[in-house]
Amino acid sequence: MVEHPMFARPMGDKVVLMTIVDRASLPFVKDDCFIIARTETSIYSGNHPIITLNKDMVLDSKEYIKTMDSQGDIPIRSKDTHGLSFNDVLLSPLWFIRKVKSVFEMMG
Repeated sequence: MVEHPMFARPMGDKVVLMTIVDRASLPFVKDDCFIIARTETSIYSGNHPIITLNKDMVLDSKEYIKTMDSQGDIPIRSKDTHGLSFNDVLLSPLWFIRKVKSVFEMMG
């Protein structure tokens, strides 16, 4: 387990999370990429949020941007994240949030 600080800033109805970890913590990250993650809480975690990175869903940034650009109506200025500042990446229309209901939410 690795413990590290994470910066959080609320922005409207979303929250931006940023952190820095040692490269050895994420050996599957070779270049700019997007990693699909899951955030969940449960009674087993004391209702604290847990963010799980899906190592099987590591998407090269060029491929991810091409997919997002082809599915949406919003044009994406850059076709690559290389050379962009963090601000440019954060302000790009690349972010989706999909809420998946738990079994208990579906039953209630």
